[in-house]
Amino acid sequence: MGKKINEATSTDLPVILRLVNEYHWKIEDTLLYQQSYEIPENLKKDYSTLKSIKPDIVLQDLNGEVLAVIENNLDRENKDLLKLRTVITQLLKPRFLYACSAERILFYDNAWRGLDAGEFKQVTTFMTLEEMKLKVEQQKKISSSKEISIDTTIAGGFDPTVGKERYYQLACIRKIIENYKAGKQKMLIHMATGLGKTRTAVALVKALLSSGLTKRILFVVDRRMLAKQAVDDGFALISKEHTSSWITTKIIDNLPIEEAKRIFEEELKKTEVPVMKELKQKAADDNYQPSDEEIKKFIDWLAKPNIFLDEGHLQKMYDYKEGSAWDFLLHALGKKKIPTPKERIEKSYLSYIHTYNFTDEQIIVLKKIKDVFTSNVASQKNIDEKEIFGNPVYERLIGSYESINKLFEGKFNEVINDLKIAFGNKLNA
Repeated sequence: MGKKINEATSTDLPVILRLVNEYHWKIEDTLLYQQSYEIPENLKKDYSTLKSIKPDIVLQDLNGEVLAVIENNLDRENKDLLKLRTVITQLLKPRFLYACSAERILFYDNAWRGLDAGEFKQVTTFMTLEEMKLKVEQQKKISSSKEISIDTTIAGGFDPTVGKERYYQLACIRKIIENYKAGKQKMLIHMATGLGKTRTAVALVKALLSSGLTKRILFVVDRRMLAKQAVDDGFALISKEHTSSWITTKIIDNLPIEEAKRIFEEELKKTEVPVMKELKQKAADDNYQPSDEEIKKFIDWLAKPNIFLDEGHLQKMYDYKEGSAWDFLLHALGKKKIPTPKERIEKSYLSYIHTYNFTDEQIIVLKKIKDVFTSNVASQKNIDEKEIFGNPVYERLIGSYESINKLFEGKFNEVINDLKIAFGNKLNA
């Protein structure tokens, strides 16, 4: 979590104001002040004295992708410039670096290669978000036109354990890169066990990152054992050039419903994210109605790795498909209870049967079977006349099947089926 802008020092404030007024960066949106970032496990060995870093200013795009980092107190030039080029670049992977003092602005582009890659250059201006994004897209086009080198010591080369070249790995990597350059986003690769899928993936990752075609890559597995194997036997081969972080996420689809609810409700109650903190405070007002922008920010927060949810997950978890994200937020905070399926059916049941041309006697019977009907439909159990009249208690309360069916002119089973369809669809809408 970063500091508020009103806490900015007299050194930082002029730079922040310039970025906002001249270059249209937005505070606590695309401009973060002294945001704290923890050092991941894979970097702790190299930076054992650091627990976290707190850059003066971070500039990011609307998706939260870090574009630039600005260090604004250039009192120890060599040390500060080294910090930008090492731990900050390795952890945040910004494209652009700035180092400022009262007298000058130094600039470095991490895409520079060859002679340009040596030193920071003095500049007099910053860039807007649009200018940075344009440079990023231009670099992607340049990178895509270049021949991409594949490290055959990782995959695709001679494998002494089998005494032959793994030519198919090289062909696979080349085909993926070719399709990716052409704009194809979805590809499925199938290899039998033992043919080196992990090493192929690692060589592909190295090729994409080294060429600048991409900045970050997410490698997903469903078990910790596979994650450890991928890191130890695969990504360790490129760890000096391209660091990796192990992230554990809780994916609701693989959890029991009650556990998924617990995670969501606990994360919501304890979050200190400014947007969510403000939204929780507003939710205390029973009459408050959130704006579309606030709902979007809530849904964006849901998608973060700690919970990894969307509105559809919440509807599934609470078995309430007509519920909105705001309904679930109020429920989790104890402000407004989500009605159970049984409660939803009961609420509509009586008004529903009154819309049909039932006689008064028929309505009395339908009221009597309400409890058994709503309970079974809500729990998605089968419900028919045998279920109702097979229970001697209900038969005594309602009457015999023969007498009831006669009352409904021999169509009692059709009435029950119509109700089932109507309320079953209502739950599954």
